[in-house]
Amino acid sequence: MTNLTLPVPSQRSRIWAYIRTQKGKVFYRTDILSALGLTQNEVDAKYLRCLVNCGFLEVVNKKPVSYKFVKDIGVDTPRFTKAGELITKSTISEVLWLTMRILGRFTTHALVLHASTEDRAIKSSNARVYVWMLKSAGYLKSVGFQGRKEVFLLIKNTGPKPPQILLIKEVYDPNLNKIMLREVPESD
Repeated sequence: MTNLTLPVPSQRSRIWAYIRTQKGKVFYRTDILSALGLTQNEVDAKYLRCLVNCGFLEVVNKKPVSYKFVKDIGVDTPRFTKAGELITKSTISEVLWLTMRILGRFTTHALVLHASTEDRAIKSSNARVYVWMLKSAGYLKSVGFQGRKEVFLLIKNTGPKPPQILLIKEVYDPNLNKIMLREVPESD
């Protein structure tokens, strides 16, 4: 049996988790370095600037730079565009997962219709891949057909965060902090 290892949290996720522990305290970049075991070059200065520019951190002193945590949006790490603007739009997997949790029972076609909005249309191909991977991981069960369309039932609702389809073709559930499925190539 293959030993499944968990994905390593991104550096930004680790930094955000640390910053959230500093509520009401003044802290320095060096505090982040020592708490997370990072080197000077490993701390993402652009990320800290984005957090300041979007109002999550306040600069208390300029030399040496010290920060104060002023705006908490929860455990989810704030995401930013390359231009440094806060991303507030949900990912496709977040929208599909939320829609699955609401519907409970659905066809891929119905999932796409309910998940799409005027601002963003969900592609059928994206929904099919996500549904297929979640079915393979045991989150969904096929319960028959509606005409020629397969009907799925959500049987493993683990929480609000969507299971993630990782590039190495595995399903990671951040609610359980567990890999639910990993496609392992067969060896000769």
